Formats: sequence, structure tokens, C-alpha cells
Amino acid sequence: MTHSDQTLLDRFASTRDGESFAELVRRHSGMVYGVCRRVLQDGALAEDAAQETFLHLLRHPAAVSESLVGWLHRVAHHKAVDLVRREISQARRAEAIAPATATVTDEEPTWVTLSPLLDEALQELPDEARAILIAHYLEARSQEQLAQDLKLSQPTVSRRLAAAVVQLRALLLAKGVVASVVLTCLVQGTACASAPATLALELGKLTLAGQAGLGLGLGAGKAGAATIAVKSASASVIAALTLVALTAGGLVAGALLRRPTAAAPAALPALPHPLPAWRFVHTDVPAMAARAAPAAPAAVRGATGPARLLALSRLGATGADAVIGVAIAPDWSLVVAGNAGALALPGSGTIELGPGADAAGVAPARERRGYLARLSADGRTVLGVTRFPAGVALLRLRSDAHGDLLLAGRSDQPADLGGGPGSGGFIAKLGADARTLAWILYQDGIVDHAADADGDLLALTSAQLIRYDSADGHERWHAGWGSRGPDHPAALAVDGGSGVAVVAGCSEASTGDGAFSEPYAHAFDRAGAALWTLWDADPARLGGRPQGLHLNAEAAAARLFASNGVLTLGMVSTGGNTMLARDARDPARDPAPTVLKGVHQPTPGYGFSGATPVSTLLRVHPAHGTVMRQTWISSWRGPAQAGAWALADACADGGVLCAVGAGGPGAPQRDPWVPATGESQAGGSIVIFNDSLRLLQAGTFPLAQWRCAALRGGTLIVAGTVGAGAEARTDHPFMDVHGDALQGYVAVFTIDRPAEAKP
Repeated sequence: MTHSDQTLLDRFASTRDGESFAELVRRHSGMVYGVCRRVLQDGALAEDAAQETFLHLLRHPAAVSESLVGWLHRVAHHKAVDLVRREISQARRAEAIAPATATVTDEEPTWVTLSPLLDEALQELPDEARAILIAHYLEARSQEQLAQDLKLSQPTVSRRLAAAVVQLRALLLAKGVVASVVLTCLVQGTACASAPATLALELGKLTLAGQAGLGLGLGAGKAGAATIAVKSASASVIAALTLVALTAGGLVAGALLRRPTAAAPAALPALPHPLPAWRFVHTDVPAMAARAAPAAPAAVRGATGPARLLALSRLGATGADAVIGVAIAPDWSLVVAGNAGALALPGSGTIELGPGADAAGVAPARERRGYLARLSADGRTVLGVTRFPAGVALLRLRSDAHGDLLLAGRSDQPADLGGGPGSGGFIAKLGADARTLAWILYQDGIVDHAADADGDLLALTSAQLIRYDSADGHERWHAGWGSRGPDHPAALAVDGGSGVAVVAGCSEASTGDGAFSEPYAHAFDRAGAALWTLWDADPARLGGRPQGLHLNAEAAAARLFASNGVLTLGMVSTGGNTMLARDARDPARDPAPTVLKGVHQPTPGYGFSGATPVSTLLRVHPAHGTVMRQTWISSWRGPAQAGAWALADACADGGVLCAVGAGGPGAPQRDPWVPATGESQAGGSIVIFNDSLRLLQAGTFPLAQWRCAALRGGTLIVAGTVGAGAEARTDHPFMDVHGDALQGYVAVFTIDRPAEAKP
């Protein structure tokens, strides 16, 4: 009986069955080798990349969250490109400051020059289209075989192939090459590859090496010889490709985008298009000198609590403002990142980021675009503003161990931030002065990002976690995770001591009673190996018990950060019961009593009924995922009086933890900075805990929408937006303006650490 790829993969993942792994290798090694060979154009290097691909499958079978053939194609392509990058990294560094330019070549297109474009285009297709094209055209599986494997009729398979070909053709055209040229070269070249005997032998060893109970792997007795046989291109494949070429509309040669080949070693080809993912602009950005913490001014608000308000001010801008992040520099200056029209900030020198910027200051443009504002340590003076080019919006701000700034953003039109024009999603590193660009990485789909203590950059996308060496820009590894439904990763954090990276988010699942958002947290070590998972509420694993069938809260990660060797995860839930009130390892159990002992709020609220947002904070050990402490934050005042409390951000340092969000009536109040205006007060809420999650201070700022916070030593900065109205207060402002649109809003506090946290 012939088993499907998924059946063999599941068997191998659960039992480590060597025969199942060997069969997967036999089926797909030719395709994997062919991908690597087309990119590398070197047989020995292609074998290395193919071995790395199957080694990744061997180590991480649970990472396959799509069709296996599509996943193998993607991983193989990544491994091969990574080998190219490693081999020519020194040459690339030499030309890094000058961006690669597109050049038109008059050379006659060949299979060698064009074939890598096929694999690039395949990577951009949806999984279903990519899988069926790879199986039919690169693995020479007939439509009859595909219909049997997919349990579809042959006409359905034929229609899906035709639709996938149309998508592929459109992608090839978008790459600047007429699709018919590539597809005709496919017909004239080799559509399906065979893995060489040396690769087969090494893959056989891989199956056996160090894997207890893996069976006989790929020994000669199993295959009859060391060679893994893969079918050559069949007449049906040639006919199909010819049909594709005809539908492309003629054999017209198009322009090829190429990176100049002069700097590349002769043994390796230049990649068929520029790789402008990383652009190094200033490799010697000086580190900002750390200074002693400044003394707090005498005039403060809220002196009865540990956090005393130093300044509460607006950002004057044309139209609506949006503050997206804050940071505290080593010299204790404060950085606010946002998007706005013309900023009118008193006493500030404004520069424009990018080539040709006037160091003496350029009048800010009126269009809404990204900015970085530097404030004094007390938040009462503007030190300077950096403006981004038109069309550039900032999305997230992080800082690394040296205080340098890591910005995620998006440019919807070509803009030059340094290193040449680019567009799409990006992560950029600026010095702590918020003015000098070190490098920029262009990559779409960025959800979150973080920097490890060793300098590596980790980027979370909608589908995977990627680790980059930020010294030369090459990808070290990428990792995925399983999901039982549509996946929504939301937050990323890295523990600098251990290097453990944690991804948190939610996936859409169903218990049969309805759909719900199932939260998760997945941890990976510095080598990309999976370590632990929280909240795996599979109803089948829970044996159909009621607590496994009604964990249908809409729960999603809002913020994740690491501080002093502890991870803090902030989640928001709504409706029904919630698995966040259960043990994170086993939703059928209550959490350990020590987890909730002495915390601010040990339960979600009065029955937690209805669809009211309520938030929770969890303190997690990064090495093994143990939840050490947990508390809830809600606006419940009684069984019939519910108000929302939705977490937006959180931060911690020196035994103090701060959470900010939107608080409804009944939000926590303790030594508030702004007097309550009545029971109906709602707005931006700030809650301060000690590291045991005992409440120290809390208050609500009317009309405010807090979005971000940063805490370092005795300084806390919270920022967001505020609406127009008399209740929107200011204290010691650097600007007190009242407009008719949302404006940036910044609060700065000085904090006394709890007695138990002081040395």
C-alpha cells in the first residue's frame, strides 16, 4: 500500500520510524537536489545543501505546516541561497555600500541563467499551487498519480495545474523575463533531476546516524544500489511545458535582472537577481556613552506612589498622529517613534533621513510619515527630530543591548533611507542618537523583531522565525511551528542570557461547538531547535473532557519581552471560559497555587462571562517554559458591572513591571496621577507591579490611548495618543496644544524600586 507524504511524515514525527523517513527521502531527493543544483550550479555544493535540507527535516518534522513537497522546495532554496551568500559574503561586503543595480544583458537566455528564476517564482506561489507544480513538473508525477494521491478527479487536477501555471507565468513576467523564455528553456533543459549516488549514500547515513530505532534507512539492500532513482522528464511533462510556452504568447526574450559578477568567485555563479535584502550604510556607528541616571526634578505629581509624574505633554502635528514605540537611550534621553504630518516641536533641530539630508535642518513636509523625536531625560525638552522620507511609515520600535534602535516599517513607494532606494517592509538599525543609519533589511511580512545579546537579528514573519547574522546579513536559520488552523503570530522576545527566542500568538481552531482563538508560545534555542510550547489545547489530547471542549476564549498575545532572565508575556482574552485561567501545559488542570499566590488578581473576574476584554501577565522561565507568576487585569467591579481592560504593551526592569492599555470603568486605581472624574472614567490605564505581580500603583488618563512603554532604572516613559477635550491633561509640557484630531501623548515618570528589589 502506498502511503501519502503526510502519513509518512506523521509516522516519523511520532515514532521516529526510519522506514518512513527513508521513503520520504527516496520520493523527494531528486527534486531537492535539482533546486539546489539550479541555484548553486555546482554539484558538490548542491549535495551539501540537499543534505542540510533533509537534516532540517530530520530534526524538525513538526515544523512542516504546509504540503511536504512545498516545504522541502522552500527549505532547499533557502539552504542553497544561504550557501551562495556564505561563499561570496566577503565580496558582497566590499560592494555593500553601493547598491546593486539592474542591468540589461544581451546574452541569449539559457537554462543555466534562467532556471533559478523558476524556483524563486515557485516560492512566491500559494502552497497548493506550488505543491502541484513541483509534483508534476519537477518530480514527473503524472496527473493520474496526483489525482490518486490527492483523492481528486483527474479533471480537477488538470484545472488546478492550469490555474497554477497562470499564476507562475504572472510571477515570471513580474520578474522582468517573458514567461515563455523560461518555460521553453525548461523544455529544452532538464525538468526533473536525479540525485547522484554520493548524495544517496550520505542521505542513507543521515537516516541511520544517531537515531535510535530509525530502522535500516537507505542501505543498499533496501534500494538495490546507492542511487535514489527519480523519474526523468516524461512525454507528458514536455507536452505540458510546451503548452505553457504557447499560452505565454510567443518566444520573446525579456530583460534579465542580474547582480554584477566581477566580485564573485569563479567557482560560483552570481545569483540571477540582486540580493538587496541587507544594505550596510555605516559600519562604524559609534556607541553612545552611558551616563549616570539623572536626578529627578522637584516638581512631580503622584508623590505618594513609587512612580512620580515628571512630564505629560502632547506632540503638535498636522492631522492625526500615531505613536508606535518608545525607548530610553544610554545617556537617558528618551526616543519617541511615530507617524504624523508636519511636527511643530519647540527648540528642535529636524533632519531628514537619507542621502542629501541637510544636517542643519530641513523644513518638515506636510505628508504623514515616520519620525523619531528625542526628548530630555525628564521629558520636558525636545532635543531633536529625525524625519523619514515621504511614504515611509514606522510600525515597531525596539532597542538592543547597546541602546541602538531597531525600527520596523514599510515604504509603499521607493524611498532611499541609505544604501539605495527600496520599498516594502523593512527593519532598520539606527544609532542611539536616532540619526545615523547602520543598515537596513528589506523584507515583507515582518510582524515583530528583536536583537539577541550576540548581535544577531531575529525577525518574526507571518509564517516563520528567521535568525540573521547582522554583521554580514546572511540567514543563519529559520524555523516554523505547527498549527491546527489559520495562524496569527503576534510577538517575539529573546532572552539575552540564554539566547532563547519565544514566539507568541494565536491560531484559529474549533472544538465542534464553534471557532475560537487558541493562544500559543513556542521557544527556540540559538541553533533554531524547538524547546517548549505553552497552550496546546488539542481536544483529542484532552479526551473530550468538558474543560477541553469549552476553552473558547478569544485569546491572543499582545506583548512579549525579556528582562533580567525572565520572559513576560501579555495576553488579551474575551468571552466564555479561557484556557489562560488553566495550567499552560495542561488545560485540564488548574495552575499551581504558587503561580497565583499574592498577585494582584488571581482570576479573570466574576465568572468572566460575555465578550469583555480582560488581560493577563505571565512571568515565564525562558529555559523550560515554566510559568512562575500570573495575574489578571480587568475592569470588573461586580458580577453585573463589567468594563474592558485591553493590554497594549508592558515592560520591566529592576523589580518593577509596568503594563499599559485601555481601561474601562472600574479599572485599577491606586495612588493615581490624575484624579478620577467619577465611576464612568475610562481612558489610558497604567498599572505598576513588583516582580511578584503585586499591585503598587495604578491610574487612568482620560481620553488617552496608551500604546507603548519603556522602563530603564528609575525612568519610565509611556506614549500613545490623546483626543481633544478639557479632560486631556498636561503637566510640565514641552508643548500644550489642543487640536481637533488625535495627537501624540507622552508621559514620563521617575520610579523608586520596591524595597525587596533594591540591593
